[in-house]
Amino acid sequence: MLKSAKLQDINKGESFLTKIAVALDVPTIPEALRLVDQLRGYVDYFKVGLQLLHGQGTPQVLRAMNSAVIDVMLDWKLKDISETVALAVQAISEYNVAYFNLHVSTGNESILRAFQYRGTSRVQGVTVLTSLSSEECVEIYGVDAPTKVLQFARTFADLGGHAIICSPKEASTLRDDPEVAQLERWTPGIRSLWAVKGDQSRVLSPADAMLAGADVLVIGRPITQPPAEIGSPRDAAQRIWDEIYAAGGTRSKAA
Repeated sequence: MLKSAKLQDINKGESFLTKIAVALDVPTIPEALRLVDQLRGYVDYFKVGLQLLHGQGTPQVLRAMNSAVIDVMLDWKLKDISETVALAVQAISEYNVAYFNLHVSTGNESILRAFQYRGTSRVQGVTVLTSLSSEECVEIYGVDAPTKVLQFARTFADLGGHAIICSPKEASTLRDDPEVAQLERWTPGIRSLWAVKGDQSRVLSPADAMLAGADVLVIGRPITQPPAEIGSPRDAAQRIWDEIYAAGGTRSKAA
């Protein structure tokens, strides 16, 4: 079912896989499931976030996703004291989501407690939101985005995290840093030239993000709400894969 693109990085002589996670940023479970039906086989993961979780209820959403038999990324961006984080993770462990995430800035103890109760799920660390500009990052964290993302990634890797969420513009820095190279790089802020930029700030095209070292491209509105001239969500997903092919990628189908 899963589709991926295998790339040859001409500069480094490395091959790597790029996958797509589509954001189910819709208000109801039926709308989410319609997107799942349209995009099954065209993307690798389905991301469920706060709009759907708060609007429909986390247990209800996760039960529906389990019934659809898909790989879910639970995008809830936990940030709280360690006991609250531990209880929250424990509460969703029965649903066996493929991934869930928390802010690295929540602190080491909260991260470790999340690992304790994660079950079979892999844990992602959120670094600097892709909606933040470099100026906003300096205002909030005191340093620019590339510096802070690397600091967060090193902390998360040292604690035993599985994946990091960052802008595609920071993906190459993380790929090339030996302390964090083992972390999967999930990159929101993916915008084709034909897509509306929206509220994202630090963005790259799918092909450029792939070549920069992104392992999973997290894409929402360009696929789920494509411009009329592009067509349906499935058409948009296919067009993005075509852009990946044009950059030198090939697609392999899991057996």
